[in-house]
Amino acid sequence: MSINILNEDALLFYTTLLAGIFQKSESGKGLSEANFTASEKAKLENAALITQLFSGDYSDLNGKPTDLSQFVNSPGFQTAAQVTAAIASAIGTIGSISLAPVDELPDVQDAAPNTIYLLARADTEENNLRDEYILFGGAWEKIGSTAVDMSGYVRFSDVMPLSNSRIAELVTLAMEDVS
Repeated sequence: MSINILNEDALLFYTTLLAGIFQKSESGKGLSEANFTASEKAKLENAALITQLFSGDYSDLNGKPTDLSQFVNSPGFQTAAQVTAAIASAIGTIGSISLAPVDELPDVQDAAPNTIYLLARADTEENNLRDEYILFGGAWEKIGSTAVDMSGYVRFSDVMPLSNSRIAELVTLAMEDVS
């Protein structure tokens, strides 16, 4: 996998290309019949009028709710009190959780409550890799591992600056799509 980026030189090249494609607007010059048809100009004028009438600012809306109690909650919405109660119920009497690195899991009857056992992995020579187990319903339940999978992350060696020729090629392709 390779990730392309724009460095400063490539960005300068890109903006120079764009400057050559688009015409700079000039103060005091409006739309002329040569640039737009009367129909297109009318659409633009109507759009400007709509923008004035409907600014999109919340303060400009009529009949808007002024208090949170005026909003209707969607199904599944939870209030702060309901969330707090759900968390308290889920945590129950746990209070705190302990971690216990072990070479083998203890017998179920000897397991300490509220403990995550970090079982040394036999399939690796690295002694810091462990599987995580809890006692759940009278039996051991594997809940995870301390191993970290970095396979989906970008490495520095994957980042490649775009060349000026590739930027020019992409701009040309984009311009073909526009026309």
